[in-house]
Amino acid sequence: MGFIEDIFEDLFEDIIDFFEDIIDFGKDLIGAIGGIFGFMPDVPDFNLGQGQSGEGMIQGILVNKTGATGHIPLVYGTRRVGGSVIFISTNGESNKYLYVAMTLCEGQVPSDAIEKIILEDRIMDIGTLNHGEVVSPNDADKYSGRVQFQFFDGRDDQIASSILKEAPGWSDQHRLQGISYIAARYQWDKIETREDAEANPFKGGVPRLNVIMKGKKVFDATTLGSSHATAYGSESLIHTNNPVSCLLDYMRNPRFGKGLSNDSFDWQSWGVAADLCNQDVQFVAGGDNQKVFTCNAAIDTSVSLMSNIKILLSGFRGMMPYTQGLYKLNIEHAGDDTDITSTSTPSVVLSIDNDDIVGGMSLEGEVKENRLNRCIVTYTDIGTDENPTFKPNDAVFPDRQDSDQKTSDDQYLAEDGNIRLEKKITMPHITSREEALQFAEVSVKKSRNAKIVSFTTTLRASNVTVGDLISVTNEHIGLSNKIFRVLSVNVSNQGAINFSAVEHTPANYAMIHKPGDIDRPQTNPPDDDPYAGQRADLTLTNAEGERIAGQTFYFISASFTKSSDPLIERYYVYYKLSQEPQYSLNSIIGKNADRRVHVYDAGILGQNYDFKLVEEDSFGNMKIAETILNHTLTRAFRSATTGLTEASGAGGSSMQNVGADALSS
Repeated sequence: MGFIEDIFEDLFEDIIDFFEDIIDFGKDLIGAIGGIFGFMPDVPDFNLGQGQSGEGMIQGILVNKTGATGHIPLVYGTRRVGGSVIFISTNGESNKYLYVAMTLCEGQVPSDAIEKIILEDRIMDIGTLNHGEVVSPNDADKYSGRVQFQFFDGRDDQIASSILKEAPGWSDQHRLQGISYIAARYQWDKIETREDAEANPFKGGVPRLNVIMKGKKVFDATTLGSSHATAYGSESLIHTNNPVSCLLDYMRNPRFGKGLSNDSFDWQSWGVAADLCNQDVQFVAGGDNQKVFTCNAAIDTSVSLMSNIKILLSGFRGMMPYTQGLYKLNIEHAGDDTDITSTSTPSVVLSIDNDDIVGGMSLEGEVKENRLNRCIVTYTDIGTDENPTFKPNDAVFPDRQDSDQKTSDDQYLAEDGNIRLEKKITMPHITSREEALQFAEVSVKKSRNAKIVSFTTTLRASNVTVGDLISVTNEHIGLSNKIFRVLSVNVSNQGAINFSAVEHTPANYAMIHKPGDIDRPQTNPPDDDPYAGQRADLTLTNAEGERIAGQTFYFISASFTKSSDPLIERYYVYYKLSQEPQYSLNSIIGKNADRRVHVYDAGILGQNYDFKLVEEDSFGNMKIAETILNHTLTRAFRSATTGLTEASGAGGSSMQNVGADALSS
């Protein structure tokens, strides 16, 4: 595989414009051809203390971070992003407004980049969010009237947010040029009903916000020919997830990339690679066509340029040798540069036979430690449109649930002494299950056909570079026009050229139909209470009695049924005059106690009263089970058995189930 590690710019004085291969596979990498196309990507995490774990790399970008000194990611393709909170302020009567600025990514993204806003794990009904516009949730959304958003796409001439300028500490000078961000205003209102509680975006601290967004606009590498003269800052830009276009942008960008000039690239090879990535294939029989390689990346700008280039290259099996002063780009595939699905015998750049060999030639067979019979690729699973998780998931080859793959697995195990030889790798910028499955399949098949040939030849091979296909004939070791892919090239002090190359089998790259994905259930938590209709049911009745002096008094009797929620430990009964602002606590009732109480303070005939029944679970969470508003206390009929009188509260009472939300008032 290819990635930049060492660049030798001063070569042999007698060899004009010859190249030194910048992809330094080294002894370990040449020996580890059973790894991922010749190398294991050195993939960094996202500063979550999770080391090199796949979950750290994939889920780290979803976390809301706080602070104005952290590194801002670079997004290519489409990703779900958590962002960094860099500004918090309050304003309004009783500080009812909370203002938040959250950076999303480096660089300019499309003006309509925001595809979804997810507030507290709930997709908001907000319509289109364009650059600079202030929008609120639609009337049907439960946060309607409580939240405002203003999105900025990161253009260099963007102005300050009109929302944030309402808050102390944000002025016209706070423009965040070149950074895509969201300004938000959250409104707090007093909570009286279940609807109030549900519409409250505050769950403790700054509301948790994610967006699904299109990433940075880039130059379209599929338009390249043999030369290219347009300066980076003058390019026409589009949104694309073509991995070659994304890598090219990273190599040329002067702000967060390498900043290379146009004379640094072999443009023809980059255009060919971009076209190959853009080819439509049908991974699943009867399924939709999709691009063979895509890039939906959240680049961590805190790690080295080298590490990020490795990651971007690995996602499309790319190799980037530096030859004759130019960066060339190859894709490891069957060999036909016009059709990535073709497995026909490819053409080669050079044929080597005994006449070209200086000294001997060695041929190393596969070794057990580099051989695989199973590969697991952890990729970023975008989920469904209703539940866009963007969480880690595994693609496995061979999958024993598939009959054909089970047969292959049985064969592999038999050949390997019934020992499982497994490797798990993480490809964070792959968001397609089918791409990940293809990656795993090629990895296994390559590792099982990976003989390595090493030899020294003359200057006749001086135009061969890493990634090129060559044919080798040597009757002494049984090679006859055998095709190999060049892994490394170096020049000895004597002017000889040393090659290492790995066996190339076109059939390993065949696009074999993958099994279809499973039906994904809806896993989003429902908006409604999961115990809706099973909460404690409150009933109010009017009653009257006689005091010792014969005076009649009036009160309201409250009774309720037990909730079916097994976690409920106790109940609270609150009441107030309907026109009063604050509730008073009347009773606290254990889960096994008598669930009937009398509210003697509610004793003024003709007055309306409001009641709340609140449940508390074993974790201390409080839920409003039911609210009754405007219950009118009226005269009751006398009971012959108890001496009390009771009557229903028909006079204007209204009831509503208020579901499971934390009590906030």
